[in-house]
Amino acid sequence: MAIFFLGIFLFPKFILAASEKPIEVYLFYSKDCPISAAEINFLVEIIDKYPQIKIKQYETSNPANYDYFQKMSKKYYLISSSVPTIFIGDKYIIGFEDKTKTGKMIEQYFNELIFEQATKVKTPNKNKIFLVILFSFIILIVLILVFKKRRSKI
Repeated sequence: MAIFFLGIFLFPKFILAASEKPIEVYLFYSKDCPISAAEINFLVEIIDKYPQIKIKQYETSNPANYDYFQKMSKKYYLISSSVPTIFIGDKYIIGFEDKTKTGKMIEQYFNELIFEQATKVKTPNKNKIFLVILFSFIILIVLILVFKKRRSKI
C-alpha cells in the first residue's frame, strides 16, 4: 500500500520531467581537413563542461551527409559549403581559427543556447497533461472505493 501512495505523488512528476531533451548542435567536417581536426579536438576538450549539449557530427565526403549539410545551409541562408561549419541554435560558425577566437565564440554560443533553453517557459504538451489528469482521476476513484470498503466494514 505504501508503494501505491508513493506512486501517487511521483508519477505525475515523472511524466512531466520526461520532456527534457539534450540541445543538439550540428558539426559538418572533412576527415582530410586539418582545420576540421582542430575544431573537433577543441570540442572534445570542452564538451564535458556542457552536458546539455549533444554534438551531431557529419563527415561531408559521405553524399548523404553532404546533402544534409546543403539542407542545413539553406535553412540558415548560408551560401558557403566550407568546412568545418557548426550550427549552434540559430547561429553558425564557418571555419576554426583557434581556441581563443573561434573557440571562445563557440563556447559563448553554447552558453547562450543553454540559457535560452533554461529560461523558456516549459509548457507540457496536451498528451502529458491528459495523462496526469487521467492518472489523478483513477487514483481518486481507487481511494473512494478503498474508503467505502473500509467504512462498510465498520
